[in-house]
Amino acid sequence: MDALKRFLALCLISTLACAQVTPVIPPQTILGNSSASSTRPVPLTATQVNTLLLSNGSIPSGLTLAQLKTQYTSANLLGPVIMPTLDAGLAQWNGSAWISGVSYALFQSGVDAIFPPSGTMGNNCAFTLGTALDAIYPSAYIYFRPGAIFTGSQPGWYYTVMSSTTVGTCYNLRYSFGQPIIPVSLAGLSFVTTGPGAWTSITNTAITGFSANVPAFGMGLNGRLDVRLNWTASNTAGSKGIAMEYAGTAIGGTDYETTTNTTNLITTRTIINRGATNAQVGQGVNGSGALTAQGYYAIDSTLGQSIWLYFNNLTAATDWSVLHSMTAELRPAGALDVPSATQPTPAGPAIVPPGAAAFGYNHNAWFATPTAADVSLTANTTSKLFAGVTQSQAHFTTVNGMLSLNQLGDGVNTGVSTIDNNNVRGALSTLPSATGWYIEAAMRITANDPDHWQAAYANPIEKFVSGATPYVEVDGDEQIGAQSANNLFYGSTNSALNWPTGSNGSSVTYNNLSPPTFGPNIDRTKEHIYGWGYDPIGKQCFFFLDGIKQPFTVATGTLGFDANIATGHYFLVLNASSHGTNVPYSLIVRYISAWTP
Repeated sequence: MDALKRFLALCLISTLACAQVTPVIPPQTILGNSSASSTRPVPLTATQVNTLLLSNGSIPSGLTLAQLKTQYTSANLLGPVIMPTLDAGLAQWNGSAWISGVSYALFQSGVDAIFPPSGTMGNNCAFTLGTALDAIYPSAYIYFRPGAIFTGSQPGWYYTVMSSTTVGTCYNLRYSFGQPIIPVSLAGLSFVTTGPGAWTSITNTAITGFSANVPAFGMGLNGRLDVRLNWTASNTAGSKGIAMEYAGTAIGGTDYETTTNTTNLITTRTIINRGATNAQVGQGVNGSGALTAQGYYAIDSTLGQSIWLYFNNLTAATDWSVLHSMTAELRPAGALDVPSATQPTPAGPAIVPPGAAAFGYNHNAWFATPTAADVSLTANTTSKLFAGVTQSQAHFTTVNGMLSLNQLGDGVNTGVSTIDNNNVRGALSTLPSATGWYIEAAMRITANDPDHWQAAYANPIEKFVSGATPYVEVDGDEQIGAQSANNLFYGSTNSALNWPTGSNGSSVTYNNLSPPTFGPNIDRTKEHIYGWGYDPIGKQCFFFLDGIKQPFTVATGTLGFDANIATGHYFLVLNASSHGTNVPYSLIVRYISAWTP
């Protein structure tokens, strides 16, 4: 009843404070249990756990992060709130926005817990242990079995003050749940009792110790729970055990220690949701340093569940163990589970992108948000983009106001360029290498597949002079196909191809397919902004991805082919082609732009 009264009081306090609370470590409560028994915990309901989290009582449990962001905004939320979500674990309202992936300290205590050996109990809870502990513990909780303090006394963890490694006095302050406390004063807490004399410590029975609650929905789809226990035990042949249970299931089993490192033990347990709210994998490291076996579980994490620490001196009543600290932290995957909706990067002829600004290219040579109407299949000087003569208008459509290059699975290399293949210059000017240039394209494709071959690159019009004219092709991105020794990741691929004997010869390729210059892995179904250019001062080709300069550059001067690029006049080429299987997809282009000094 005492625990129930405390719970109801916390509910009332939390309800009154909802409108103005700040995020705090939540109070820990368990219903209808005594931590002094091995009875399995009764889990809290989702509503009860949310109340303990000091959440806004008007927000229902089990919403997705997207629903929270849509339904609960500045219009109806007052103070900071923390809510568990179905998919992303804990989310925090910071007063203006929902932040996902909030890690939470469910339990964090350095108060010692002594599971004692047999001993003798005198009057007023003055006791003497039959086996000395490893240190004097002036502020701790000690477990006493039923009737150990006086005839009919309740079992439990009692606050105690040790004056030596064997002698101590316990007080009428019994641990019930959550963070153990050290009383400010012992006044009024002394026992006035008659000691029953000797007691024999309980063996071969799991006894519950400290506990914490895991909020309903708090682990999301891929969240994890980390527990760390620092403890010591008697250096004897008898097995001293400690275990962590989540929802009544021992994660990693019990850590039984005998004479190995019993003066300094660290036991860890981790359990992770496996992309679902009712499937987990767990493992741990025992105090001896040995890994536990992998365990697979089916615990419903959409319910409020509990963590319990269990002690079990398996063999001898003369053995003891002491927990020195316990931490339990909930680590939701958060944004990894539910990324925020991508907001298109602002772009325009007056907005200088980071890649251009980095080299002082502040003049907009051209900017376009192309549609199918901008693509011409015939040579003219007014079109922004040209397609190859083998293509049909069916390859080009407008989707949500953006140009879509459709790979129809027909084997056609679907592409467009700002110059006609016969060197007819359209509405978008060429870019002189003599002063330097930067090109940018914001694009995505409709599916991820190794067969796809998305490309964004630049060539000089000088390649049209003859098939033997040297030139340099600069690739802002080439979607390489299947993984190989030189392509370990599906990353962005930047290249500079030196054609020393022109298009009729073969190129020498410099790309970022070797460590440490691998391009970052990217989901091409999400829009990325590919930027690339030439710097005549530094004599190099450089590359940007989503506004971030990439570590890979090509030193055209040092490598000896700067002359093949320095006099060129460059145009843009975009391709949606195939590596051979012709798996259909579309390349969506939001904007293209070019910049010079």
